[in-house]
Amino acid sequence: MRLILASPFVPHSGATHGGAIYLFALASALARHCELQLVSFATKSERGAELQLPAGLAGVTLVPRAERFEAPPLRRVAGTLTNAARWVGTGLPLLVLKFRSRAMRAALSAAVRDSRPDAVLLEMALMAQYAAGVGDTATILTDHEAATPTPARLLPFGLGRARDRAAWERYVRASYAVPTAIQALNQDDAAALSARLGRPVSVRRPIVPIPARVAQPSRAGERLLFLGDWSHHPNPEAAEFLVRRVFPLVRARVPGARLVLAGPRATPALEALGTAPGVEFAGFVPALDELMGSVRALVAPLLSGDGSRIKVLTALAHGVPVVANARALRGVDAGPPAVRRGEDPGSLAEACVELLRDAGAAAAAGAAARAWAESKLSADSVALEQIAVVRRITAAR
Repeated sequence: MRLILASPFVPHSGATHGGAIYLFALASALARHCELQLVSFATKSERGAELQLPAGLAGVTLVPRAERFEAPPLRRVAGTLTNAARWVGTGLPLLVLKFRSRAMRAALSAAVRDSRPDAVLLEMALMAQYAAGVGDTATILTDHEAATPTPARLLPFGLGRARDRAAWERYVRASYAVPTAIQALNQDDAAALSARLGRPVSVRRPIVPIPARVAQPSRAGERLLFLGDWSHHPNPEAAEFLVRRVFPLVRARVPGARLVLAGPRATPALEALGTAPGVEFAGFVPALDELMGSVRALVAPLLSGDGSRIKVLTALAHGVPVVANARALRGVDAGPPAVRRGEDPGSLAEACVELLRDAGAAAAAGAAARAWAESKLSADSVALEQIAVVRRITAAR
């Protein structure tokens, strides 16, 4: 079988955000079971780096995409004005416009023409706009966030958000009608999307690489972790809630407790959270094994966003217990002791205190987390399920 994986970012082993980590694990497994070609946007820094791409790919096409922070100041201003004009003129969401590219259309068209794949796998809402450009080849769109990305803010004070939200709704209804099939990452998202679109939506389970090194949370001391890419709005929102509302309750009962905030692309306001008592702002930490091995638990009180949280799966795969609310645990059926649930500051703090005070409980929770991950996050099983879906679709057509 031949497949093309089309992604808005490069899946590679050193990726700093959950979507790319997930797609790296998936592409690595798919390449073991079929002929897989990658067509992906890539920023200037990614094109200039020695990226460790999934092994066994039949071909790789990287389409240049400019990141705002990589451009000189004057070019940033010009780019903002251009995007604003296109946003007003086209009626498309701002984020979709940033990924709207003739070069990507041409690259996908050429890849389909040259390799004649059985299907094109379009990853994330942004890539739905390319479903119409691959002729009669089957297309499977996998939505990672239930078609609810955070609307862009073009102007200060939230101005433009309502317009962008309406643009997203129009975009979803128009572009999601084109793919042959649609998938989500968990059953909750699939049901919501199906009701919204009036068409079936299946589930492709999320996966992450299972590291060889297993964390020992009982030896980590009284340290908690929040991890995320700070450019993704739900992460700074959750971090501020954790620092302001939850962690002070933890410190009141465990005075020596520490909270580590880690992730790339932080703003000065986010870095300032590191000045709160007991809080440490670590920024981007490339050695994820060491980071996971230094904490008692991952805490994820997410207040917005849908989809499955790769940070939660990554912690479980490392053998680190998770304290989180229902939104952060969508698609995760692990229970105690691997996962402790809480919906308010008091219950979240209580769960953290239990793990911080009892090293034995942390050890048992870590072992349960790792066991759940090994049984549920098999990349090869998800890859084979995806291939079976393609076979059913092509047979039906």
